[in-house]
Amino acid sequence: MTRPREPDDEPSVTDLFHAATDDLQMKLVTWAFRDNVLFGEWILTCTLDGRPSQLEWVNRFILDGDKAVEAKGYSDQLPALMFFDDSVRGINLIHKLKEITNRR
Repeated sequence: MTRPREPDDEPSVTDLFHAATDDLQMKLVTWAFRDNVLFGEWILTCTLDGRPSQLEWVNRFILDGDKAVEAKGYSDQLPALMFFDDSVRGINLIHKLKEITNRR
């Protein structure tokens, strides 16, 4: 990373989960390492608004010795969106993409 995170930096998704719940647990499911690249697959579980929630997450780290010099995180946000707004469940992605394609 170009610099350490400062207290006034924009909060990460993990920071926000920690602030929203007191029972956040992150479990490392699997990992892979080659050359200087490390991947980790995680399951995050917690209780939000009194309901259990689970998200899957993948992090990719570029390492320089024993330090991460670059980090990125990836997740499918649809389960989280559906947790907060069930109307998202009814969206058919293929249908929406066909609509966009047919507009051209």
